[in-house]
Amino acid sequence: MALNSKAKQIGAVLQALAYHDFEFLGMDVYIRDYDPGQLADEKALSTAAEKQTEQHLLLHHGLPSGDGADVRDDWCFECTRQFISHWLGSWWDDILAAAQKSGSLENLMVKEMATTLTMNILRFLDKDRADKMREATHAVRVREGLGPAHAEDIETLLKSWEDDDDRVTDFYAEWLGKRFPAMIDRAEALNAIPARKQVPEPVQRYLVEASRCYVFGQYVACLVVCRAAIEIALGDFLDRNGKKAALHGLQDRRQDGLAARIAVAESLDKW
Repeated sequence: MALNSKAKQIGAVLQALAYHDFEFLGMDVYIRDYDPGQLADEKALSTAAEKQTEQHLLLHHGLPSGDGADVRDDWCFECTRQFISHWLGSWWDDILAAAQKSGSLENLMVKEMATTLTMNILRFLDKDRADKMREATHAVRVREGLGPAHAEDIETLLKSWEDDDDRVTDFYAEWLGKRFPAMIDRAEALNAIPARKQVPEPVQRYLVEASRCYVFGQYVACLVVCRAAIEIALGDFLDRNGKKAALHGLQDRRQDGLAARIAVAESLDKW
């Protein structure tokens, strides 16, 4: 498969779509570089800081910064308090009040320090949220089998994200995206197989199912369904070659299965 084959590109797209890392632009879907953060938006933070500066200048100097006034004092502690409270919540007021009381205000009265502090905290919150989101997403796997003793805790974890993001969708988008190129490799390795007789509908259906299990990399399921298809096909073969009564006898004795049908087939003159 080529380095940048369509299959690999689609696999990358599916993984990028996980964790809602895309947006709609008209009728098109635009996929951004992976960034799970929703809080630490540097552009939005910078714009908000400039607006806070305008407010400070109008309040203390009566001049907007765009008038060319030579004003160096473009920030104050109150600006920091309003700015941080807006982005991080009013509960920061107590922390800032403690800093004000202790006299540790020098850095908090500088715009660059206030914005850097806010950005670092938002990045930390984003990473913490992304880690918890991935933990909940990966917990979806537990549902595919018999759960551990703490399965109820896992269900509680998953349901805690239901109103925020779809963990199940993200889990399978990422799962499928990682496997998609290999799936296409296996699909390309398949060949059309001719049949001398009309294939019974159940056999055809089972073989299609087995082929898709193989393409998806579900090898145990592929083997199980293949065995079932062979068993049904062998039963049809025996029925067409005068062994219908023998098949019914196997069923009555509850010996019907692939090995028993093979034994009946071996009694035929042709095999």
